Amino acid sequence: LTPTVILKDSKPFLAISTPGGDSQDQQILNVLLNLLVFDMDLQAAIEAPRVASYSFPSSFAPFEYFPGRLAVEGRIDAATRAELSRRGHEVKEWPEWTWLAGSVEAVHADPQRGLVSAGADPRRPAYAIAGGNPAKVLRRRFSDEVVTELVEIAWWDWSAEKISRNL
Repeated sequence: LTPTVILKDSKPFLAISTPGGDSQDQQILNVLLNLLVFDMDLQAAIEAPRVASYSFPSSFAPFEYFPGRLAVEGRIDAATRAELSRRGHEVKEWPEWTWLAGSVEAVHADPQRGLVSAGADPRRPAYAIAGGNPAKVLRRRFSDEVVTELVEIAWWDWSAEKISRNL
């Protein structure tokens, strides 16, 4: 795994990680670029199509490597794949969604909006849960009646010894 914590103004901004062998750091970079450069929200950044280079020796026996090989998820359009080939890459197409592109999970703190959000990768079984008070966030968008019903259905409070339902 590649546990990574990113600070902004000396405060926690993002905790992110993924399994995935030699592709781990590349998949973290894919998501970071989507989040920080392309201004995607966390879940969209995680779900966006991914690429991975295999131009270096594998960490695993028999330590193969494939100079110029670039694996791309099938959701990357044909024109982009053709351009990558034209630029000298050996483009290997992955399925539209593949576990080979890791399984990035992350928690993002946005102190300006007072939100903590989490994202989970659909490429493997995973779930995202962000701490904090969901009622406070939900009330910005829904009526008190809807929020009360949602909180009664979904709000779980983690304690050191057990999980207890807060109704």
